[in-house]
Amino acid sequence: ILKITFWRNKKYYVEHLIYAIHLHCFFFLFSAIIILLEMIMPGTWTTLADWLNAFLFFATVWYIYRSLRTMYHRGRWRTVSKMIGMSLMYLIVFSFCMVGLALATAAAAG
Repeated sequence: ILKITFWRNKKYYVEHLIYAIHLHCFFFLFSAIIILLEMIMPGTWTTLADWLNAFLFFATVWYIYRSLRTMYHRGRWRTVSKMIGMSLMYLIVFSFCMVGLALATAAAAG
């Protein structure tokens, strides 16, 4: 998806791949830290858990925005528009994968 989105940037596929792995590692590590914090908290502190989830979302969006600007040297609005397009493409690909997984699971069970 990064290669398609930034095809005019003259970067090799491997550079896009390393950057995508970097973004996913950041997200999974940061999510794991937030999940561990939520597991440590008592069950009555649901408001704090909601705040942690909101922090996770906004920090992740900000990190992706800043890293895209640094990696691909684009302007603010160009980066935001590419982030929106990438997010939509990622959602579509993820949806197809989930449907395929559901169909494969149903076929294996039946």
